[in-house]
Formats: sequence, C-alpha cells, structure tokens
Amino acid sequence: NGARIQHTAMTTTDFLVIGSGVAGLSFALRAAEYGKVTILCKSDPLISSSAKAQGGIAAVMDKNDTFEEHVADTLDAGAGLCDEAAVRTIVEEAPAAIEELLNWGVDFDTEKDGEFDLGREGGHGKRRILHSKDTTGLEISTKLLRCVQQHPNITLLDHRIAIDLITTAKLGCVTEDRVLGAYVLDPATGEVDIFRCDRIMLATGGTGRVYMYTTNPATATGDGVAMAWRAGANVSNLEFVQFHPTTFYNPKSSDRDGLTFLISEAVRGEGGVLRGPDGQEFMQKYDHRKSLAPRDIVARAINREILRTGHPCMYLDMTHKPKGFMAERFPYIYETCKSYGVDAEVDTSPWYPARTTSAAVCRLIRTARPRCAVFSARAKPAAPACMEPTAWPATPCWNAWSSRNAPCSACCAPCPWPIRWRNTPSPSGSTASAPSRMTWPFSTTAGMKCAAP
Repeated sequence: NGARIQHTAMTTTDFLVIGSGVAGLSFALRAAEYGKVTILCKSDPLISSSAKAQGGIAAVMDKNDTFEEHVADTLDAGAGLCDEAAVRTIVEEAPAAIEELLNWGVDFDTEKDGEFDLGREGGHGKRRILHSKDTTGLEISTKLLRCVQQHPNITLLDHRIAIDLITTAKLGCVTEDRVLGAYVLDPATGEVDIFRCDRIMLATGGTGRVYMYTTNPATATGDGVAMAWRAGANVSNLEFVQFHPTTFYNPKSSDRDGLTFLISEAVRGEGGVLRGPDGQEFMQKYDHRKSLAPRDIVARAINREILRTGHPCMYLDMTHKPKGFMAERFPYIYETCKSYGVDAEVDTSPWYPARTTSAAVCRLIRTARPRCAVFSARAKPAAPACMEPTAWPATPCWNAWSSRNAPCSACCAPCPWPIRWRNTPSPSGSTASAPSRMTWPFSTTAGMKCAAP
C-alpha cells in the first residue's frame, strides 16, 4: 500500500528457531540447555503440519521386529533413491527418539498389558507405528509446546512472520558471508523487528500451499526454503513432493479444510480396502501388496483409475470391520467424516490424492554460492526414512518443469535437477516407461493443479 516499513526493536538471542512444528520445538528444548532460545511462528503455535499429522511414528519397538526389516521396507519404498546410511541412522536412532518423546510427556496408545499398541501402514511389513488414536501429531505437538512454555530459557512469539535472513553480504560487509539474524514482521503493528542471532534453525515446514489442494495448513508456503536459498545455502531434493493417496473428497464443502481433510494411511493399515466406483478392488492390478502398497504407488494407481473411469474419486471401504471399530480406533476421522455426511462404519468413504509433504533440504556446502550459517529441518524428523519419492513437480510453477530450460518469469528459474521416475506396472501388467518429457500427472477432475500464477 506504499507505506514505509519501520524498523524498530532489536532482540538478541543465542538461538533463533523459525517454526513451531515438532522439529522446531524439539530443537528448542535441546538448545535451551546451552543458551537463550527464541521461537517464532506465523500463526498460533499449533497451526502446523506436525499438529495435523494423524497416523503415528514408525520405530522398531517390538521383539519380533528388527532394524534390518525396517531398513529393507524403507529402501524398497524409496525405489532405490534413499541414502542408505541416512536410513540406517534414522531407523536405529528411532527407539531413543521415542524414549525422548516419552520423557517430554507424550502418551502413545498401549495395550492392556502396557505394551505399545503398534499400528501398520502402507509399505511396512510389520506393525511398528506408535500412535495416539488418530491425532498423534497433535498429541506430540501439544506436549512439546507445554514443555517449551514451561522452560525458563525459551521465549515463544506467535503471529510473527520471518521476512528474510540478515547476512554480512546483504549488509555490504567485506568479509566471509555469514548469517547475523533475521528481519521479522509483526502484523499487529506493521513494524519489522530485527532479531540478532548467529545460530538460526529454519523449521518452517513445506511448500504445500503453492498447490490448489493440499492437506497442509495455510502457513506452509515454503518461506524457510526461500530464505535459506537467498542467504546462500544449497537447496536440494525439491522434486520430492508427496501426494497422500486418501484425502476426503468433498466438493460441496465451503471451507478449504473440508476440501482437503486427510484420511490417515493407518486406516488402510487396519484393513481399509481401496475400491472403484463399481465397488471392486483395483490395487491388485498395480502391486502385490494391494491396498498396503507404498503411498506413491497407491496415489499413481488412483490417478490412473480416475482417468480411466472418468469418476472424480475412488473409495475407501471399512464396512467389513466390527461396529464401533472406526469410532474407537480413529475417532477424529470418524467424527469428521460423519460431520460431512459419511458414516465410515456403514458407507465407503470417497477420496482422492492431495499434496501432503515435501523433502526439500537446505545444505551447508561451500560452492560457488557463499556459505552461511543456516540450519534447516522439516516438520517431520523421521520423514527421510519413510518418504516415498513421487515424481511430480515440487516447484510452484509448472512452466519451469514442462519446458525444462525456459524459466518462468513469474516465480521460477530453470530446474537443474533430473526427473527420476519409478516404473510402475500398468493395469495390463506391462511396465510403464519413463516419459521423455515431464507431463502433468493429474487431470483437473482429480483436483491436482498448480495454484501458482
């Protein structure tokens, strides 16, 4: 509106954490043992992808399960693209991470004998999902937030928007480029405050809101990735964007959340069957694991069935489970579906894929671009071990992908990363070859189109 931005107060802190998901909160609790920590979040602290997570956390916690089996399942789901050393580290450190969450007060569901009530999800050969009903992310986020609010070394400031990182290069200093702090907007006053800090953790979540349909909250706009890039950090893995196979199909909803309500993969792990509009199963045409195949295979299979049948959605069937099972095991999903007119215990639930997570990573590597002290983490710390690659564009502009060397003046530069495809059996049983040129995998009837200009 032409108003001048006023720079006012400057705050100094030992650690600055931008983002209030599980990554940001857990880092803050650890860093607080070494100094003062300030956490910034765009909205309310519990408005995050972490808090919206339903299914649970994968970890080897059963005597009949092994690290090797978990690693094998992860590498298989990763279609050969995983860093095996990273997978092994995450899998082997998972039990200790669970113990840390328990120490912070997180409650996971247990059996009558006190053992964890482990669930199963697609791609996993064993039951190894720790959960708190179907609101696991909210349980973890709430307990971490409580610890943060009670810690004397942590200050949490909500409704603050990080605009950019301050670096010596941007200030014109003739010295090694490094980060000095951040410019932060206070929407309540319209003023931009300066936070002076040499140690910054970017835990800002993904880029879901560049897509028209996503299960991410409104705050997931990729700010952290953009700030890290502008500060000189290398950005990698932008092509890893995950589409959750089962998002509630609700075209008559008047609110955005109603259009993109996620139905946890754990529902399929507990026996949910994917069916077409004719009531018949179809996943056996694509993978021997049927409805328990990894989500990238399932999402592509759904898309093919939508395109083949012309129907706007597919269906998830739990009607064969005992009465009361859905209400007991998945109370949030059951009540939400019921509020939209679908009783999941007697009706099949309509669904279609929507964008859910990304795996963009900011790395501190000295290259032609200057090195800077930027740290980054995604909202789901365990995701690298269980992220199935989906070869769909992660950039906010489709033009940059459809014509690889022609940058879009609106928002993108040419994409330097190769497109990697997993060959997926077609319904006829043949293997689909990788296309010579990236093509948009979803029709508008499937609800998957880019929202960028």
